[in-house]
Amino acid sequence: MLKESRAFSFVNEVFNQGPVNGGSTTVAFIEDPDGYKFELLDRGPTPEPLCQVMLRVGDLDRGMAFYQKALGLQLLRKRDNSAYK
Repeated sequence: MLKESRAFSFVNEVFNQGPVNGGSTTVAFIEDPDGYKFELLDRGPTPEPLCQVMLRVGDLDRGMAFYQKALGLQLLRKRDNSAYK
């Protein structure tokens, strides 16, 4: 996944890569030129093309409303971590 993540034109750096908690999922953290951070996951096939969205936004309810309306995503779990505000 390291090679593939560096192929994106907006990638400045891959922060971390490796198996998650002993599993087979590999994670790469990247940052675009504007400072927005993205997490790329490499894991086995799933029936849906988009399986998960994690938001780190100032207004969680507004961010969730956008993804639910724009992409038709269904909320499965919500965790508001005030330490990241």
